[in-house]
Amino acid sequence: MTNSDFPQDSNNTFQGEAEATKAKVSTPIAASSPTAKATPNTQRNGTNKALLIIVVALLAVVVLLTVLLFSRNGDADQSDKNAETSQSAQQGTQKQGSGTDESQQEKKPKDGAPAPAVPDDVRKIIDSQHRLTDGDPRAKGGVNARVVVEIYADFRCGHCANFALNVEPQLKKMIDDGTIRYEFNSLPVLGADSVMAAQAAQAAANQGMFWEYHDALYEAFAKKSATYSVDGLTDLAKKAGVKDLEKFRADITAPQTVEAVKKEMDNGRRLGLTGTPAFLIGYQFVPGDIPFDTFKQIVDSELKREKAA
Repeated sequence: MTNSDFPQDSNNTFQGEAEATKAKVSTPIAASSPTAKATPNTQRNGTNKALLIIVVALLAVVVLLTVLLFSRNGDADQSDKNAETSQSAQQGTQKQGSGTDESQQEKKPKDGAPAPAVPDDVRKIIDSQHRLTDGDPRAKGGVNARVVVEIYADFRCGHCANFALNVEPQLKKMIDDGTIRYEFNSLPVLGADSVMAAQAAQAAANQGMFWEYHDALYEAFAKKSATYSVDGLTDLAKKAGVKDLEKFRADITAPQTVEAVKKEMDNGRRLGLTGTPAFLIGYQFVPGDIPFDTFKQIVDSELKREKAA
Protein backbone atom coordinates (compact mmCIF):
# COMPACT_ATOMS: atom_id res chain seq x y z
CA MET A 1 0.00 0.00 0.00
CA THR A 2 1.38 3.34 -0.87
CA ASN A 3 0.84 6.66 0.71
CA SER A 4 -1.31 7.65 -2.17
CA ASP A 5 -3.89 5.04 -1.20
CA PHE A 6 -4.70 6.89 2.03
CA PRO A 7 -6.00 10.36 2.70
CA GLN A 8 -3.48 13.03 3.22
CA ASP A 9 -3.10 14.78 6.52
CA SER A 10 -6.51 15.84 7.70
CA ASN A 11 -5.20 19.19 8.67
CA ASN A 12 -4.09 19.81 5.13
CA THR A 13 -7.54 18.74 3.81
CA PHE A 14 -9.46 21.00 6.20
CA GLN A 15 -7.05 23.80 5.43
CA GLY A 16 -7.77 23.40 1.70
CA GLU A 17 -11.48 23.45 2.30
CA ALA A 18 -11.21 26.47 4.53
CA GLU A 19 -9.22 28.33 1.93
CA ALA A 20 -11.74 27.41 -0.72
CA THR A 21 -14.61 28.63 1.48
CA LYS A 22 -12.76 31.85 2.21
CA ALA A 23 -12.17 32.38 -1.45
CA LYS A 24 -15.92 32.00 -2.19
CA VAL A 25 -16.90 34.41 0.55
CA SER A 26 -14.32 36.98 -0.41
CA THR A 27 -15.18 36.86 -4.18
CA PRO A 28 -17.41 39.82 -5.19
CA ILE A 29 -21.02 38.85 -6.17
CA ALA A 30 -20.82 40.94 -9.31
CA ALA A 31 -18.19 38.66 -10.71
CA SER A 32 -20.31 35.50 -10.36
CA SER A 33 -23.30 36.38 -12.75
CA PRO A 34 -24.38 39.20 -15.10
CA THR A 35 -27.97 39.15 -13.76
CA ALA A 36 -26.77 39.97 -10.38
CA LYS A 37 -26.36 43.60 -11.49
CA ALA A 38 -30.11 44.36 -10.83
CA THR A 39 -30.88 46.45 -7.79
CA PRO A 40 -34.14 46.74 -5.84
CA ASN A 41 -34.90 50.09 -7.55
CA THR A 42 -34.40 48.59 -10.97
CA GLN A 43 -36.78 45.73 -10.17
CA ARG A 44 -39.46 48.15 -8.96
CA ASN A 45 -39.14 50.23 -12.16
CA GLY A 46 -39.60 47.13 -14.33
CA THR A 47 -42.68 46.10 -12.37
CA ASN A 48 -44.18 49.58 -12.74
CA LYS A 49 -43.61 49.58 -16.49
CA ALA A 50 -45.29 46.19 -16.84
CA LEU A 51 -48.30 47.39 -14.81
CA LEU A 52 -48.52 50.55 -16.94
CA ILE A 53 -48.55 48.53 -20.14
CA ILE A 54 -51.32 46.30 -18.78
CA VAL A 55 -53.41 49.32 -17.71
CA VAL A 56 -53.01 50.97 -21.12
CA ALA A 57 -53.99 47.75 -22.88
CA LEU A 58 -57.09 47.40 -20.69
CA LEU A 59 -58.09 51.01 -21.40
CA ALA A 60 -57.70 50.40 -25.13
CA VAL A 61 -59.95 47.36 -24.92
CA VAL A 62 -62.59 49.34 -22.98
CA VAL A 63 -62.51 52.17 -25.54
CA LEU A 64 -62.81 49.71 -28.43
CA LEU A 65 -65.76 47.93 -26.83
CA THR A 66 -67.47 51.27 -26.17
CA VAL A 67 -67.04 52.35 -29.80
CA LEU A 68 -68.41 49.04 -31.06
CA LEU A 69 -71.41 49.26 -28.73
CA PHE A 70 -72.34 52.77 -29.87
CA SER A 71 -71.79 51.77 -33.48
CA ARG A 72 -74.20 48.86 -33.16
CA ASN A 73 -76.79 51.03 -31.43
CA GLY A 74 -76.40 53.63 -34.17
CA ASP A 75 -76.86 51.01 -36.88
CA ALA A 76 -79.96 49.67 -35.14
CA ASP A 77 -81.41 53.18 -34.85
CA GLN A 78 -80.65 53.86 -38.51
CA SER A 79 -82.17 50.54 -39.49
CA ASP A 80 -85.33 51.43 -37.59
CA LYS A 81 -85.41 54.83 -39.26
CA ASN A 82 -84.91 53.27 -42.69
CA ALA A 83 -87.74 50.82 -42.02
CA GLU A 84 -90.01 53.67 -40.94
CA THR A 85 -89.04 55.69 -44.03
CA SER A 86 -89.70 52.72 -46.32
CA GLN A 87 -93.09 52.12 -44.75
CA SER A 88 -93.99 55.79 -45.03
CA ALA A 89 -92.91 55.85 -48.67
CA GLN A 90 -95.10 52.86 -49.45
CA GLN A 91 -98.05 54.49 -47.72
CA GLY A 92 -97.34 57.73 -49.54
CA THR A 93 -97.20 55.97 -52.88
CA GLN A 94 -100.59 54.39 -52.24
CA LYS A 95 -102.10 57.73 -51.25
CA GLN A 96 -100.59 59.53 -54.25
CA GLY A 97 -102.24 57.06 -56.65
CA SER A 98 -105.62 57.89 -58.15
CA GLY A 99 -108.43 58.10 -55.66
CA THR A 100 -110.35 55.48 -57.62
CA ASP A 101 -107.51 52.97 -57.20
CA GLU A 102 -107.41 53.50 -53.43
CA SER A 103 -111.17 53.29 -53.05
CA GLN A 104 -111.22 50.16 -55.15
CA GLN A 105 -108.63 48.53 -52.89
CA GLU A 106 -110.85 49.31 -49.92
CA LYS A 107 -114.05 48.10 -51.57
CA LYS A 108 -112.75 44.98 -53.28
CA PRO A 109 -114.76 42.07 -51.85
CA LYS A 110 -113.15 39.11 -50.19
CA ASP A 111 -113.46 35.73 -51.86
CA GLY A 112 -117.00 34.44 -51.44
CA ALA A 113 -118.25 37.63 -49.76
CA PRO A 114 -121.05 39.82 -51.15
CA ALA A 115 -120.11 43.31 -52.31
CA PRO A 116 -120.71 46.10 -49.78
CA ALA A 117 -123.87 48.18 -49.79
CA VAL A 118 -124.09 51.00 -52.34
CA PRO A 119 -125.37 54.49 -51.38
CA ASP A 120 -128.43 55.54 -53.36
CA ASP A 121 -126.71 58.51 -55.01
CA VAL A 122 -123.87 56.31 -56.29
CA ARG A 123 -126.36 53.73 -57.52
CA LYS A 124 -128.18 56.40 -59.54
CA ILE A 125 -124.96 57.65 -61.15
CA ILE A 126 -123.94 54.13 -62.20
CA ASP A 127 -127.42 53.24 -63.43
CA SER A 128 -127.34 56.35 -65.65
CA GLN A 129 -124.30 54.95 -67.49
CA HIS A 130 -126.16 51.94 -68.86
CA ARG A 131 -127.66 52.26 -72.33
CA LEU A 132 -129.81 49.11 -71.98
CA THR A 133 -131.13 49.41 -75.53
CA ASP A 134 -132.25 46.37 -77.50
CA GLY A 135 -130.23 45.98 -80.67
CA ASP A 136 -127.36 48.15 -79.39
CA PRO A 137 -124.52 47.24 -81.81
CA ARG A 138 -121.86 47.94 -79.18
CA ALA A 139 -123.36 45.72 -76.48
CA LYS A 140 -123.49 41.98 -75.83
CA GLY A 141 -126.15 40.30 -73.70
CA GLY A 142 -129.76 40.99 -72.85
CA VAL A 143 -131.08 44.15 -71.28
CA ASN A 144 -132.42 42.09 -68.37
CA ALA A 145 -129.05 40.56 -67.45
CA ARG A 146 -128.42 40.32 -63.71
CA VAL A 147 -125.18 42.37 -63.82
CA VAL A 148 -124.42 45.17 -66.29
CA VAL A 149 -120.76 45.72 -67.17
CA GLU A 150 -119.44 48.91 -68.74
CA ILE A 151 -115.95 48.98 -70.25
CA TYR A 152 -114.18 52.25 -71.11
CA ALA A 153 -111.35 51.59 -73.55
CA ASP A 154 -108.90 53.02 -76.08
CA PHE A 155 -108.11 51.08 -79.28
CA ARG A 156 -104.43 51.96 -78.98
CA CYS A 157 -104.08 50.85 -75.36
CA GLY A 158 -101.98 47.73 -74.78
CA HIS A 159 -103.87 46.69 -71.62
CA CYS A 160 -107.18 47.16 -73.46
CA ALA A 161 -105.89 44.98 -76.29
CA ASN A 162 -104.86 42.28 -73.82
CA PHE A 163 -108.28 42.27 -72.19
CA ALA A 164 -110.12 42.32 -75.53
CA LEU A 165 -108.14 39.49 -77.07
CA ASN A 166 -107.60 37.23 -74.04
CA VAL A 167 -110.35 37.88 -71.48
CA GLU A 168 -113.41 38.97 -73.46
CA PRO A 169 -113.72 35.58 -75.23
CA GLN A 170 -114.05 33.95 -71.78
CA LEU A 171 -117.07 36.15 -70.97
CA LYS A 172 -119.25 34.46 -73.59
CA LYS A 173 -120.82 31.92 -71.23
CA MET A 174 -121.84 34.59 -68.71
CA ILE A 175 -123.25 36.71 -71.56
CA ASP A 176 -125.17 33.85 -73.14
CA ASP A 177 -126.73 32.60 -69.87
CA GLY A 178 -127.96 36.08 -68.91
CA THR A 179 -125.52 36.67 -66.07
CA ILE A 180 -123.98 39.83 -67.55
CA ARG A 181 -124.61 42.46 -70.21
CA TYR A 182 -121.39 43.93 -71.65
CA GLU A 183 -121.43 47.47 -73.06
CA PHE A 184 -118.48 49.17 -74.79
CA ASN A 185 -117.63 52.87 -74.33
CA SER A 186 -114.91 54.70 -76.25
CA LEU A 187 -112.38 56.59 -74.15
CA PRO A 188 -109.67 57.63 -76.64
CA VAL A 189 -107.14 59.18 -74.25
CA LEU A 190 -103.96 58.41 -76.21
CA GLY A 191 -104.10 61.07 -78.89
CA ALA A 192 -105.50 61.82 -82.34
CA ASP A 193 -104.93 58.31 -83.72
CA SER A 194 -106.99 56.90 -80.86
CA VAL A 195 -109.81 59.31 -81.69
CA MET A 196 -109.70 58.23 -85.35
CA ALA A 197 -109.82 54.56 -84.36
CA ALA A 198 -112.84 55.24 -82.12
CA GLN A 199 -114.62 57.05 -84.95
CA ALA A 200 -113.89 54.16 -87.31
CA ALA A 201 -115.31 51.70 -84.76
CA GLN A 202 -118.45 53.85 -84.57
CA ALA A 203 -118.66 53.80 -88.38
CA ALA A 204 -118.49 49.99 -88.28
CA ALA A 205 -121.21 49.97 -85.61
CA ASN A 206 -123.45 51.89 -88.02
CA GLN A 207 -123.40 48.74 -90.18
CA GLY A 208 -123.77 46.29 -87.29
CA MET A 209 -120.10 45.28 -87.48
CA PHE A 210 -118.74 46.86 -84.32
CA TRP A 211 -117.42 43.74 -82.59
CA GLU A 212 -115.78 42.37 -85.74
CA TYR A 213 -114.06 45.70 -86.30
CA HIS A 214 -113.25 45.98 -82.57
CA ASP A 215 -111.36 42.67 -82.76
CA ALA A 216 -109.63 43.65 -86.02
CA LEU A 217 -108.41 46.95 -84.52
CA TYR A 218 -106.92 45.27 -81.44
CA GLU A 219 -105.33 42.46 -83.47
CA ALA A 220 -103.71 44.99 -85.81
CA PHE A 221 -102.50 47.01 -82.83
CA ALA A 222 -101.03 43.89 -81.21
CA LYS A 223 -99.23 43.00 -84.46
CA LYS A 224 -98.12 46.63 -84.92
CA SER A 225 -99.67 46.65 -88.37
CA ALA A 226 -102.41 49.24 -87.80
CA THR A 227 -102.46 52.59 -89.55
CA TYR A 228 -104.95 55.21 -88.43
CA SER A 229 -105.51 57.22 -91.59
CA VAL A 230 -108.89 57.04 -93.31
CA ASP A 231 -107.41 54.77 -95.98
CA GLY A 232 -105.74 52.49 -93.45
CA LEU A 233 -108.87 52.22 -91.30
CA THR A 234 -110.97 51.51 -94.41
CA ASP A 235 -108.59 48.75 -95.52
CA LEU A 236 -108.97 47.19 -92.08
CA ALA A 237 -112.77 47.42 -92.40
CA LYS A 238 -112.58 45.43 -95.62
CA LYS A 239 -110.59 42.70 -93.87
CA ALA A 240 -113.11 42.68 -91.02
CA GLY A 241 -116.01 42.09 -93.42
CA VAL A 242 -117.67 45.52 -93.47
CA LYS A 243 -119.83 45.53 -96.59
CA ASP A 244 -120.36 49.15 -97.59
CA LEU A 245 -116.86 50.58 -97.58
CA GLU A 246 -117.89 53.89 -99.16
CA LYS A 247 -120.40 54.51 -96.38
CA PHE A 248 -117.82 53.40 -93.83
CA ARG A 249 -115.24 55.84 -95.24
CA ALA A 250 -117.71 58.70 -95.12
CA ASP A 251 -118.94 57.85 -91.63
CA ILE A 252 -115.45 57.94 -90.10
CA THR A 253 -115.31 61.72 -90.24
CA ALA A 254 -119.04 62.51 -90.39
CA PRO A 255 -120.14 65.20 -87.87
CA GLN A 256 -122.48 62.83 -86.04
CA THR A 257 -119.66 60.28 -85.61
CA VAL A 258 -117.23 62.93 -84.36
CA GLU A 259 -119.87 64.20 -81.91
CA ALA A 260 -120.74 60.72 -80.64
CA VAL A 261 -117.09 59.90 -79.84
CA LYS A 262 -116.53 63.29 -78.22
CA LYS A 263 -119.64 62.85 -76.07
CA GLU A 264 -118.44 59.49 -74.76
CA MET A 265 -114.96 60.81 -74.05
CA ASP A 266 -116.39 63.80 -72.17
CA ASN A 267 -118.61 61.49 -70.16
CA GLY A 268 -115.64 59.37 -69.14
CA ARG A 269 -113.76 62.44 -68.00
CA ARG A 270 -116.73 63.60 -65.95
CA LEU A 271 -116.59 60.25 -64.20
CA GLY A 272 -112.95 60.98 -63.39
CA LEU A 273 -111.52 58.35 -65.74
CA THR A 274 -108.05 59.18 -67.02
CA GLY A 275 -106.69 55.72 -67.84
CA THR A 276 -107.85 52.67 -69.73
CA PRO A 277 -109.24 50.13 -69.47
CA ALA A 278 -111.71 50.91 -66.71
CA PHE A 279 -114.84 49.00 -65.73
CA LEU A 280 -118.13 49.36 -63.97
CA ILE A 281 -119.00 45.80 -62.97
CA GLY A 282 -122.41 46.05 -61.41
CA TYR A 283 -121.90 48.80 -58.83
CA GLN A 284 -118.15 48.39 -58.49
CA PHE A 285 -115.57 50.52 -60.26
CA VAL A 286 -112.56 48.48 -61.33
CA PRO A 287 -109.54 50.26 -62.86
CA GLY A 288 -106.98 48.56 -65.06
CA ASP A 289 -106.51 45.31 -66.93
CA ILE A 290 -107.79 42.38 -64.86
CA PRO A 291 -107.65 38.61 -65.42
CA PHE A 292 -110.77 36.57 -65.97
CA ASP A 293 -110.68 35.06 -62.47
CA THR A 294 -110.79 38.51 -60.89
CA PHE A 295 -113.55 39.61 -63.24
CA LYS A 296 -115.65 36.55 -62.33
CA GLN A 297 -114.99 37.03 -58.61
CA ILE A 298 -116.38 40.57 -58.79
CA VAL A 299 -119.41 39.43 -60.79
CA ASP A 300 -120.08 36.72 -58.21
CA SER A 301 -119.91 39.27 -55.39
CA GLU A 302 -122.47 41.41 -57.24
CA LEU A 303 -124.78 38.42 -57.61
CA LYS A 304 -124.55 37.77 -53.86
CA ARG A 305 -125.32 41.41 -53.15
CA GLU A 306 -128.40 41.06 -55.35
CA LYS A 307 -129.55 38.05 -53.33
CA ALA A 308 -128.87 39.82 -50.02
CA ALA A 309 -130.87 42.89 -51.02
